[in-house]
Amino acid sequence: MDKVRKLVSQRAVVVFSISSCCICHTVKSLLHDLGVNAAVHELDEEPRGREMEKALAVLVRRNPVVPLVFIGGKLVGSTDRIMSLHLGGKLVPLLHEAGALWPELYSTFTERSRRRKRGVVVERTQCRFAASETTG
Repeated sequence: MDKVRKLVSQRAVVVFSISSCCICHTVKSLLHDLGVNAAVHELDEEPRGREMEKALAVLVRRNPVVPLVFIGGKLVGSTDRIMSLHLGGKLVPLLHEAGALWPELYSTFTERSRRRKRGVVVERTQCRFAASETTG
């Protein structure tokens, strides 16, 4: 558990993952697309990965434990929590508070959020497969 605590305290965003997990990939991609340079620890590639996985399982009381995201040194949760925060417009402010976003990126996301509230019908995202639709 000490190893996990140390890793979590060293960066604004820390993700514990398994390299072959598609759900882990989704969370890592979302954070990357938001401009976050997260510290990613692939438990299947770390020398003490199995030990860390056991410590994380005790912490969250569930299995499998990945993906698991810490922001600002605090446990935020797994995929469902990260996606819920993102869809609710709360992930970007949380990342900003933790110092994980450049101020310019935060301003961009804040402006996008304001435009959506004013009724932007279709807006392209950075993802070439998705577009967000909002109505005012």
